[in-house]
Amino acid sequence: MSAYVRVERGAGPRAGQFLQHESDPRRWQVRVFPFRDEKGRKRYRTEVVHGRKRDTEARLLDLLQIKSTGTRKPRHRMTVRELVKEWSDHKQRDVAPRTLAQYRRKR
Repeated sequence: MSAYVRVERGAGPRAGQFLQHESDPRRWQVRVFPFRDEKGRKRYRTEVVHGRKRDTEARLLDLLQIKSTGTRKPRHRMTVRELVKEWSDHKQRDVAPRTLAQYRRKR
C-alpha cells in the first residue's frame, strides 16, 4: 500500500499528477509520464518534493516543460563493465598512472 494519496491529476496525455504523503502533509510526490520504453510500457518520472502545495505545482510544471521540450532523454541500459570503463577513462585525467593501475586491477 502506498503512503501517498492522490490529490490532483490533470487531464490528457500532457498532464501529470501529484500525491500527498499520508503522515507528513509537507511531503509530496510528483509523477509525469515522459515516454514509453522499447517494449511499449509506460515509464514515469517520479520525484519527492518537500514543502507547500505551491512548490509541488511548480515542480510539476517544470517536469511537464522538460517533457514537452524534449530536453530529457530516457536512460540507456549500460552494463557495469561499460560503466567502469567509462569511469576509469574519466579518472585517467585526474589520478597518477599507478593509482589508475590499482583501480583497474582485478580482484
